[in-house]
This record gives sequence, structure tokens and C-alpha cells, in this order.
Amino acid sequence: MRAAELLAQLQVQRGAYDRAAGVHEALALRRSGPGAGEEAALQRRVDSLHDAVLQVRSWRTSSIDDVRSLAMRQTGEAPCCVQ
Repeated sequence: MRAAELLAQLQVQRGAYDRAAGVHEALALRRSGPGAGEEAALQRRVDSLHDAVLQVRSWRTSSIDDVRSLAMRQTGEAPCCVQ
């Protein structure tokens, strides 16, 4: 599971919040690992689900900011609804 957690961190650093959310979702849904004794504790799965939700929120916010920046570049001013 450590490798997947590192992958999620890398995706966050790259700004790929949607991909990081997918990794966290996979960790949250995982019940056991490939070897004996690698069961995913319930609290760890809940934490992974929480992290997935946070990454989706970050992704949505960054997407909104991208739209605002594009509108400002095209018109030279902020749209009426952007404060």
C-alpha cells in the first residue's frame, strides 16, 4: 500500500488531483493485500476515502480557477460573476 500512497502524493504534487483521488479510492476499497497479514484496517480505509474526497474538492477548485484564468485572458478583465 505504501507504493500507492506515494503515487497519490506524486499526483497531488503534479496537480493531477483527479488521479490522486482515484488512487485514494482504490485504497479505500481495498480489503486485503497480495500477501498474508496485509489486511487494510478499517480506519486506514476510512482515511483513504477521506483523502479521495479532499482531492476531488481540490480538483474541482483548480478547474474553476482554470476557467476564471482563461476568461480573464480572453477578455482582459474579470468576468462579472468572479469576485
